[in-house]
Amino acid sequence: MKAILEDSLSALACGLVILLLSILWILALALIQKVVGTTLEVPPYTIQQAIDSSSTRDSILIHTGTYEGNLSAQDKNFTMIGNGTVTISGKVHANSCEITFQNLSFTNAIHQPMPGLSAGWSDITIRNCRFHDLYGSMELAGYLYRCSGGISGATFENLTFEPCGNGYESGGAVTLYHCDNFFISNSIFRNCILFDEAALNVVNNPYESVTIQGCTFENLVNTGDGAAAVFVLGCYSVLISNTFQNCAGGGVGAVGVSFYGSGGSTPGFCLTIAQNTFSGNSARSGYNEVASAILGVGIGSFGGSINYNRFTGNIGQTIAHSELDGQHTWIAEDNWWGDASGPYHPYLNPEGRGDTVGFNIDFDPWEGQSEALSLTEGQLHATVSYYPNPTRRKIKVMILSPNSGRIEGKVFNILGQQVGSVFEDSCIAGKVINFLWTAENEMPSGIYFMHLSIVGEYYTFKFFLQR
Repeated sequence: MKAILEDSLSALACGLVILLLSILWILALALIQKVVGTTLEVPPYTIQQAIDSSSTRDSILIHTGTYEGNLSAQDKNFTMIGNGTVTISGKVHANSCEITFQNLSFTNAIHQPMPGLSAGWSDITIRNCRFHDLYGSMELAGYLYRCSGGISGATFENLTFEPCGNGYESGGAVTLYHCDNFFISNSIFRNCILFDEAALNVVNNPYESVTIQGCTFENLVNTGDGAAAVFVLGCYSVLISNTFQNCAGGGVGAVGVSFYGSGGSTPGFCLTIAQNTFSGNSARSGYNEVASAILGVGIGSFGGSINYNRFTGNIGQTIAHSELDGQHTWIAEDNWWGDASGPYHPYLNPEGRGDTVGFNIDFDPWEGQSEALSLTEGQLHATVSYYPNPTRRKIKVMILSPNSGRIEGKVFNILGQQVGSVFEDSCIAGKVINFLWTAENEMPSGIYFMHLSIVGEYYTFKFFLQR
């Protein structure tokens, strides 16, 4: 009897252990699923069914095909990935979501007043997607409101504004409205016909930031009054290493900048336009201020810089500043204007054979050759340039050394305490090295010093961080 009881207790204990292990295994699988997420495939799901059924960090894998119909997401967190050639035809709207769109094509939103993709209060990432052959009004491809995130490797092409009789009178490609910490990189905007609004519109306030880097804007036409490529209204923005080519608009061919109201009067407003190429851009005549590359309109001082850009073959005034109170100028120094003699200006540089520059522009000094940094024969020391200063968060540093070796950069506050991250790299003689230093969030406004060690040489420059 005792043996039977002992065997029963042993079997019960083994059963409890197995049950406990099973529960732990189920909990572990649930935890893994929660952390990693599951994959929902389309088909057999429809895309909307997959969105509705998704949980946090799930992936929606869409197989090759064309999928019609409007889509919506509310309070969702997922990644939508195209497997093969995937085309979504219809409107997509997200609210309070965290979504990544990857390897997808958006098209054929015909005669619809809303854009192909719209989102509000969300973290939106768009990677390697294509928006093409969209016809309609307002923003043709995307409208993002109070969003963070980024667009990388995307293509926006063959977008045509076509009035739909719904009372809308303007149409662009993408608008970022009060989006902060938004980054657009390595994307293409081309072959679009727009009205009033530019291909990319950044409408924010001075405390919100957008960076546009490594993008191409080409063959864009604005048949209304606005810029063809980019329009920036009153915010902290950085346009760096982009190409603007064959863009034509009303008043300005490529980039329009406006800082009316709080944008011009609020401390901290800052715009950096650096290392871009502007070629073959034009603006229609008949406007009071016509600029082929950059046009600024507003009141107040310009907190920012237009440096180390390449302006060649633009038609009309390359940069014009319609500064309403007549007391401020824009700083546009160290640019290449297409000729070693500098830009043409009827009074300030009548001998200039480069692109024409407008009034209220401080363009001296200019680059005498097409590279911003270059070595002269027998040069012994490194050449360093940096911008913007003051800055709200980031400083771009360019280094050209006649020697190969190690580079290190450190930042110190006025007390001599090292702050922020350290930059380390190596350089090759005669080759420009670029790096971007970013201030950490807890660093307050104030004066800082960047100390550079370049192949045994030491350089220090002062900059002001303005939060």
